[in-house]
Amino acid sequence: MKNLFIAATVLVLASMVQAVPYWPEHPDGVVYHYVGESGAAKDIVYSQDGINQYREHIYDNPDCTGGESFVIEDGTVGLTGHGYYCEGSIDPVYWDYNPPLTIVREGMQDGDIWVWEGWCFNGPAIIMVQVSDETITTPLGTMDVLHVQLQTITGDGFPFGGHLYLDQDLGPVKTGNLTLVDVDGVVGVANRSWSGVKSLFHD
Repeated sequence: MKNLFIAATVLVLASMVQAVPYWPEHPDGVVYHYVGESGAAKDIVYSQDGINQYREHIYDNPDCTGGESFVIEDGTVGLTGHGYYCEGSIDPVYWDYNPPLTIVREGMQDGDIWVWEGWCFNGPAIIMVQVSDETITTPLGTMDVLHVQLQTITGDGFPFGGHLYLDQDLGPVKTGNLTLVDVDGVVGVANRSWSGVKSLFHD
């Protein structure tokens, strides 16, 4: 495993963006190795566009390629789009969220609920977001995580749903039916204090 840099490095942008807990910062080139419920492996590569403050998950498996795009704003992380292309498909499938679907926000607490209303894919949609503090066990160990549940209330589009389990150091350790098993480019730490992570670098 290449310990190149830590995902929680403070990112200095043209306009200062406040760090949001439970989401990796400056993730360029970091590869997250997941395994699905069937045992199939899937890798997700983080890329970023620092000018627009975007973060992207770009995944690749034998059947489908695609990913999710997120935007980092002051104190929030919003899902802006989702797209994929599966082998044998005629056209790629895209969903765009207008405005971005807020999935993480500064000051959130266990049990908080908020509702997003906007446009997704081919029509209006309403999505309920609920967060809770939980402890889960993964191949990387037992972690205190933020569990984000997204539930569509109405809408004729196909909006993003499901579950995200976010570790404060690593970000998404579980997403949908995928569980994180290894990371290339991110330093795992025993002392999980946020300030300690930010100051830790390895060659």
